[in-house]
This record gives sequence, structure tokens and C-alpha cells, in this order.
Amino acid sequence: MLTYGVYLGLLQMQLILHYDETYREVKYGNMGLPDIDSKMLMGINVTPIAALLYTPVLIRFFGTKWMMFLAVGIYALFVSTNYWERYYTLVPSAVALGMAIVPLWASMGNYITRMAQKYHEYSHYKEQDAQGMKQRPPRGSHAPYLLVFQAIFYSFFHLSFACAQLPMIYFLNRYLYDLN
Repeated sequence: MLTYGVYLGLLQMQLILHYDETYREVKYGNMGLPDIDSKMLMGINVTPIAALLYTPVLIRFFGTKWMMFLAVGIYALFVSTNYWERYYTLVPSAVALGMAIVPLWASMGNYITRMAQKYHEYSHYKEQDAQGMKQRPPRGSHAPYLLVFQAIFYSFFHLSFACAQLPMIYFLNRYLYDLN
């Protein structure tokens, strides 16, 4: 979630800095790309539609944990390419990020569900394993545990939104609020 917090903070600061026309003209004037932000946002927001088609194949091929690892690596790639802002680094990394968003969230949901199922089996059926009886848990009996696991995950996820505000508070707070 730390990587996602850094990603959100980066997008926030990028949109604020690129809103200034002077910064845009100095940074992108010689490249002839005044609309690089729209191309990046299109890469991040449109390519997940195509990702709906290949997500199950990727998760079956790589597995849940490896898919999460690779997708978080693509988030880190996107953040690192923003230190060398060029068209050939920003737009391809934005498209790669858009292609990794759907597999990341699908594998994360799958992983949390499997953890809740395994915890339910461990906590309710460990005494039956000692007796030698193998019995499957009833369908949907892990739902209360799934609710708890999802609540814990999403509380940390929303905490990453608060962490994403930290660069804004520390670096841009005195510059932006004095102008209002």
C-alpha cells in the first residue's frame, strides 16, 4: 500500500504542477507535447478496459502472489519514470500501469478471499483433522471472516490516501495556500 500511496501523491503533485502554464511551457515546450497529461491519463484509465480480457489468464499463469508482485513492480516503474519526464518514458509506463491495474486488484481480492477461507478452515476444523475426519466446510461459511479481512485491508488502503497527502502538506502547503 506504500507504493500505491506514493503513486497517488505523485499523480496529485503532477496535476498541480502541470496546471501551471509556465511550468508546462518550460518543461514540455521544446517537445511539442502540451497534452502529455491527457495522454498519460488516457493510458492509465483506458487500458484497464482491455485488461479485463486477459486478467484471468495472467492470474492462472503467474499465480496470485506473483501477479501482485509484478503489478506492484509496474507501479514502482511508473513512479520511477516520472523522475525522467520524457514522452518515451511517461506514456509507455502509463499504459503499462493501466494494463496492470485490473490484474492487481483481481489478484488482491482473490488473495484476501483465500486467506479468509484458510483461516476459517484452520479455526473451525483443526480438531476434526486430529480425529482423522476430512470434512469440507459449508459453502459461504467463511463470509464473516471475509468481511473482517476485507475491512482490515480497506482500512489500510484508505490510510494510504492519507499518506498520499503528506508530500502535498510538507512541500507545497506554504506555496499553494498563500496564493488563495
